[in-house]
Amino acid sequence: MPRRVVTTVPSPPRTKRRTTRIRQSIDIDMKAKRRFQARLLTWYRRYGRDLPWRKTFDPYKILVSEVMLQQTQVDRVIPKYHEFLERYPSFQHLAEALTEVLADADACRRMGKRVADVVGWVTHARSHHHHHHH
Repeated sequence: MPRRVVTTVPSPPRTKRRTTRIRQSIDIDMKAKRRFQARLLTWYRRYGRDLPWRKTFDPYKILVSEVMLQQTQVDRVIPKYHEFLERYPSFQHLAEALTEVLADADACRRMGKRVADVVGWVTHARSHHHHHHH
């Protein structure tokens, strides 16, 4: 894609020829952009993997996949993703399960800080959701 250079020099008055050149440059950029988009989508249709989180608009399911994919290979995440969603199908289910775990001091110590941070986030999200929907 062509680079655009910003100058501080005042531009000359626009003539019909100059305006036409600018318009042609923008048209070329748009054509290149559309060509790239078409090539990318064609590649994706041919080579893109069929992954479960690509078939949902549910923010919870997408978040679960994003967190799991941060440190784990895709092929290992897929079965765990399904297991996790079967056990905790919503923020509500996850928050309830975490609340039960938090009641157990030994379990809290075993979880460590990282999980405790997630629990805090989920608890905050749950109370925020509850406050705004009730």
